[in-house]
Amino acid sequence: MIEYQAEHPTGDVAFSGLEQDYESARPGYPKASLDYIFNLCPTPTPPLVVDVGCGTGKLTRQLADGYVEARITGCDANDDMIAQARASTEGNQINYTVSSAESLPFSENEVGLMTVAQAVQWFDRPIFFREAKKVLASKGILVLIENNRDWRSSDFLDAYENLLEENAPGYSRFYRDHDYASELTEADYTDMGISRVKWMREMSLGKFIQMAKSSTRLQSALRAKGQSVISDLEQLLSKHATANSFIEVPYTTHIWTAVA
Repeated sequence: MIEYQAEHPTGDVAFSGLEQDYESARPGYPKASLDYIFNLCPTPTPPLVVDVGCGTGKLTRQLADGYVEARITGCDANDDMIAQARASTEGNQINYTVSSAESLPFSENEVGLMTVAQAVQWFDRPIFFREAKKVLASKGILVLIENNRDWRSSDFLDAYENLLEENAPGYSRFYRDHDYASELTEADYTDMGISRVKWMREMSLGKFIQMAKSSTRLQSALRAKGQSVISDLEQLLSKHATANSFIEVPYTTHIWTAVA
């Protein structure tokens, strides 16, 4: 039996007040990862796509670009993130709603495709996987996707993780190391798939600091150690910056797919 633990007991409020930095500085998802989803599920049946834990709607909007005939709904437990998602979205194809992952506002078999981006570690996953299976149609697809900074291939990111581990109480860089495929198998999903996309993001030093501030990890470090953490981060960025004062951030986007 696999044991689970939600990342934070109050995940519904953890990002309150961080939504503007999140929207401005966090990346979207690389084209190759979206193409993987679109090829896997060319036409969601039924034509309802749900993005759970949607945050400010970064993946939600990318899904809407590919599924122009589908209904798109983004759900998040945090009111501030949903408000930012609505403010950042043009047109009316996407509906946003405040909802926990463990109690989704959909009928049985109503959803053709469900995605979770950057969020599943916050959920009570056994409950969520059961809830997702209930509202997904027969042969409906669940997709978990994460942009993970590749600290193993970057001296800068390795040092940044050290900074967080030294200053954010209880933080470990391995916080996303879960065996989702085994968890999904235990929850009676089938046809498991795993894909990885490597890519590089070049950022200004200020944009990296803004992205860091959108993280609950850095916010925890700031509460524990104060603004000295930002000074240490600025020194670290200066040490590793390119000649034109940018920082190169390698990512691996991981995708897990399963059929309900």
